[in-house]
Amino acid sequence: MSFQAYVAFVHPEFTLYGAAPRPDLLLPTVLPNHLRELDKMHERLTNYQEKVMKRLFETTLPETPHENIPKYTFESLEKGIFCAQ
Repeated sequence: MSFQAYVAFVHPEFTLYGAAPRPDLLLPTVLPNHLRELDKMHERLTNYQEKVMKRLFETTLPETPHENIPKYTFESLEKGIFCAQ
């Protein structure tokens, strides 16, 4: 069994415009079929694969650091066009 990497876009309203079709990009419309195909695989994991899997689960962040969104109001934002020059 080999490992394959994919980028999965899970938001149901997400659309990726202008991108060439790539088998490693999973858009919301293909996720259900992809997961069904994964369920059909019944190969036994090797000891190495189990170790990798456990290590991945151990290193998963319990929560995303992006949940700490600063509080602001529209009125408090500076408006206008900004130029770096």
